[in-house]
Amino acid sequence: MCGDCPPPPPPPTPDSEVDSSVLAGLLWRWLRFILLPAGADPSNKWRPSRDCVTGALEEVIAYAEGMANQPNDGYGTAVQGTVVDSPNFPELVGQTNVQLNQAQLKTLTGNPGINVHVGGVGYSNAFGRYQINGVTAAQFNVTDWTPSGQDDAAAAILEYYNAVQPAMDGNLQQAFWNMFQWASMPDSPYSQPHISMAQATAVYQNALTYLPECSH
Repeated sequence: MCGDCPPPPPPPTPDSEVDSSVLAGLLWRWLRFILLPAGADPSNKWRPSRDCVTGALEEVIAYAEGMANQPNDGYGTAVQGTVVDSPNFPELVGQTNVQLNQAQLKTLTGNPGINVHVGGVGYSNAFGRYQINGVTAAQFNVTDWTPSGQDDAAAAILEYYNAVQPAMDGNLQQAFWNMFQWASMPDSPYSQPHISMAQATAVYQNALTYLPECSH
């Protein structure tokens, strides 16, 4: 039941003539009202697809994780800091803020295992545009670390934590709260620096204007 919905258009009666265009307009207005997400603008007929919303959420992750302005959009970027251990790429040990190139990404079958000292007593092997660490990579069986593979992995994680549907419904706050797998999300309970709700919303809304999957 929808207590705030306008009444449906009245059916035509035998003793009155009904303009079919007016009736169709009333019917469309009623259907649009009950089908739109709460708070949506009824004057805007375009609604982003699931792929579009997923891509926009991925842009928020990249921004929050500091990858948006990294070389190659952050797809080859290890978490920032000094490498202390790297069995697969031993030449990186001792280097700071390291990158893997596209050819190296194609050789990966899991998180590259670049362990980085990130300050204090903290260490991390988060890697790539979405800073997926080894535990998460294993949980979601991330074996393709090319840019498209990383995009697919982030999409799977977003779906698993139910972040996409709230955004589809217009509830960005809940979408971002469901993304605490990334500690940089707004209102995150973790000690790592995180972006504000306003920043996340602005990045999301802006992404809707330029992502290919959001064209309309």
